[in-house]
Amino acid sequence: MKKNRLNANSVIKFWEEITGETMSLEKFAEVCIIPELCQTNGVVVSKDICIQGYFEGKLVSTGWIITLEESVLEAELQAMNITIGGSFSGVIRAKGVVTLLDNSFVKGKIICDVLEMEPGARFTGALKRQQHPEQYFSPTA
Repeated sequence: MKKNRLNANSVIKFWEEITGETMSLEKFAEVCIIPELCQTNGVVVSKDICIQGYFEGKLVSTGWIITLEESVLEAELQAMNITIGGSFSGVIRAKGVVTLLDNSFVKGKIICDVLEMEPGARFTGALKRQQHPEQYFSPTA
């Protein structure tokens, strides 16, 4: 089985598949955080976010959060939908779907309506399935 590799082209293709909209490289650059090292007490954004690299802190998005395969996060994430492609430790809260890709490793707590795990994804921790996870979802950092 061929592993999913998340890079700029695969994220653009993934975006187009889930939204039905075309994404240019300019749009990709607009929605991406590509930090060498990023630490924050809290960031709130009203757009989709893609993380490549290291991120530590709290990130809240009203859209989609996607972490690339090379990413390492020690964080609390809150978003409509979240896709994890790399290594994650912390808390994930999503109103909709959390997807763990086949090369992902997640340790912590997931609160969501739907959890999708590809074969090969690894998850250690607690899962709380909520049909109404907004009660656990804070729109501020």
